[in-house]
Amino acid sequence: MASMEEISSRLEAIITYTCVFNTRNSLQEETRTVKENLEALKIALEETEDELKYFTTTHAELVGEVVQPLGKERFLVKVNEGVRLIVNCSSLVDQSKLVSGTRVTLERRTFTTMRILPPKVNPLVHKMVYQHDGGDVSYSDLGGLTHQLRDVRDWIERPLIDPDIFERVGVKPSKGVLLYGPPGTGKTLLAKAIASNINSTFLMVVSSSLVSKYVGESPLMVREMFKYAREHQPCIIFLDEIDAIGRRRSSYGEGETRECDRVLIELLSQLDGFNELDKVKVIMATNRPDVLDPALLRPGRIDKKIEFSLPNEDSRMRILKIHASGITKQGAIDYEKVVKLSEGFNGADMRNICTEAGMSALRAGHDYVVPSDFIKASMEDVDEEIVRRINDDKVKRGIAIMRCKSKLLIRNINQERTKTVKENLEALKLRLEETGDELKYFTTTHAELVGEVVQPLGKERCNVLDFLDFWFVSDHLLIYIVLISVLVKVNEGVRYIVNRSSLVAQSKLVSGTRVSLQRRTFTILRILPPEVNPLVQKMVYQHDGGDVSYSDLGGLTHQLKDVRDWIERPLIDPDIFERVGVKPPKGVLLYGPPGTGKTFLAKAIASNINSTFLMVVSSSLVSKYVGESSLMVREMFKYAREHQPCIVFMDEIDAIGRRRSSYGEGDTSECGRVLIELLSQLDGFDELDKVKVIMATNRPDVLDPALLRPGRIDKKIEFSLPNEDSRMRILKIHASGITKQGAIDYEKVVKLSEGFSGADMRNICTEAGMLALRAGHDYVVPNDFIKAVTKLGEAKKLESSAHYSAGF
Repeated sequence: MASMEEISSRLEAIITYTCVFNTRNSLQEETRTVKENLEALKIALEETEDELKYFTTTHAELVGEVVQPLGKERFLVKVNEGVRLIVNCSSLVDQSKLVSGTRVTLERRTFTTMRILPPKVNPLVHKMVYQHDGGDVSYSDLGGLTHQLRDVRDWIERPLIDPDIFERVGVKPSKGVLLYGPPGTGKTLLAKAIASNINSTFLMVVSSSLVSKYVGESPLMVREMFKYAREHQPCIIFLDEIDAIGRRRSSYGEGETRECDRVLIELLSQLDGFNELDKVKVIMATNRPDVLDPALLRPGRIDKKIEFSLPNEDSRMRILKIHASGITKQGAIDYEKVVKLSEGFNGADMRNICTEAGMSALRAGHDYVVPSDFIKASMEDVDEEIVRRINDDKVKRGIAIMRCKSKLLIRNINQERTKTVKENLEALKLRLEETGDELKYFTTTHAELVGEVVQPLGKERCNVLDFLDFWFVSDHLLIYIVLISVLVKVNEGVRYIVNRSSLVAQSKLVSGTRVSLQRRTFTILRILPPEVNPLVQKMVYQHDGGDVSYSDLGGLTHQLKDVRDWIERPLIDPDIFERVGVKPPKGVLLYGPPGTGKTFLAKAIASNINSTFLMVVSSSLVSKYVGESSLMVREMFKYAREHQPCIVFMDEIDAIGRRRSSYGEGDTSECGRVLIELLSQLDGFDELDKVKVIMATNRPDVLDPALLRPGRIDKKIEFSLPNEDSRMRILKIHASGITKQGAIDYEKVVKLSEGFSGADMRNICTEAGMLALRAGHDYVVPNDFIKAVTKLGEAKKLESSAHYSAGF
């Protein structure tokens, strides 16, 4: 039998062996990790050396976007706004991938395409993407927001997670919701909670950041934001402080009117532009719902309005306990007393009580908070002597609230100013970099112009009209010049005598031919293929399964008849007008309140007529570059003439069609030019041409009289709020696809819906479906419709009273 010393010695040996063995394993693991890291570093080093070699042996590169292939290994590339190049392609680049929209790099000296770049995301849009950086908010952090969270999850999250259930019930999913209420009530916090907990892309947008000082750039930002959202579905867009861009179009100050109007109109267009079945949802937040444009709030754009009121006593208790849970405390905190002292406080104020209590503890030299710290925090900045002399608890609370609120308001204003200045600085930096690149490019490049033959002038002459934007050529070819004089119009009112290259066939220089001109010698170098502006191409209505039939247009019998008589009939049967001796009309104006079916009817025409249909957002016609907006209008009507029969639908025409005295000073000339060009185009095509124009607005009172005169707009068609019969037809149309159980009392629903628009009637069905889903049913019962119309009616009354009290 071993002695105790031997046992002790063996145990010591075992322990030593175990330690050595573990150390050996640990060292082996570290060695393996180091080897793996070394291999990765070698690969990174090789890549870095390759890039370094490339940059030290290659001239600096430009970044461009392919506009179109030109054949024979040549491509038209847009380097930036107004600068385009005809370039060659490196043998290392797969030319089959160089399709329209592809981003590429160009060698700066020879302008050769060197490599293909990944798709570009506007840096300002990319910054909107919510990053999970450890500051995530869980649903349990949302004290006192039970009903609001439930509504947002039902209307926004559920359609993204389980879209099939909406199809079973027969309800179209919502597009967006509006969160409204006083500051600090949890609107942004709830949005962050959704962003933190849902598995989808989330764009956190400060609405004021969408407004740019450059004319036309703001609507472009809105378009790119929604384009990014569609490309990264499922996606939620949260537009905070929507009143910055969503006010009634008459409520802006004079200087900012037009740009803010264009942003709003573009936003309305984008909300109309994606289908309910797309996995893109919009959440908007504001503390000024009374100033928002009614067109923004109509159902079909914003389907649900969710109120965030000041928290009651129970809610304040829950909020206080949530924020106090992470604080080190000593002693029993009298939460009830704190809550009673916080009458009128919002959720942010309750959180601030906890912060202030912690600061009181730190000032006292403690690493814990005692009950009196909470009491002091809830009474912060109150004159204690006054409070002692006044016994009324309500007055005490009122003083506390006033002092605390004023302090919070000043702090919030300073924070907002700092944030806005930082955002503006970032935008200015980006603009400065772009401007520097453009300036450097212009000072180091020999340019080539692109023009269009207007008409042959005789034996060896032609008249070439140059566009307002400049296009450049990449190759340095020695071309034998035949001294044949040609009259060239370089821009509006400036003409030169130029020569033609021997490589260009005179017989092909017919009217409308696009050609390139060498800028120094003004020589015609080559003939270019016809161009269709890509923005015009995007206006063409695509039949993508979201078509609208005439039977879907409840309560619009007279309006549909007028539009078909004045627009569709002249295209289908023009001879009857000739027999009667009446000139066919050129266009009509649809006007009326938001949600009455103007855009909906236009989509029905587009879906059912056998002709080209251009769906135009009027704000998209305005560019920040002088002359480019008018050019866009010309190209749009040129495309319409080339693709007859054609209908041009211009939605929200008040964006460009206001009377010319009503524009803000900053953009008078550009908007005035767009309107003048539009009037010119309306005068420029004959009534017998198969091109018709439909315009729509909910502000006919602001339109320029010159636009509305007969011969341009021959018929004005009113879309008023539907009467009882019309509401019945609309309700039955939208209810027809819903799975129902029991007999629906449509008459009662219609009687309760006095003053509702067509979009509101559709929203009744949506709300009824949501009530059924919330109850766990896959069918709708009669009571769901009654609850829905009652709820929406109360909401409309509250809106009306809010507008009245605000002086509207």
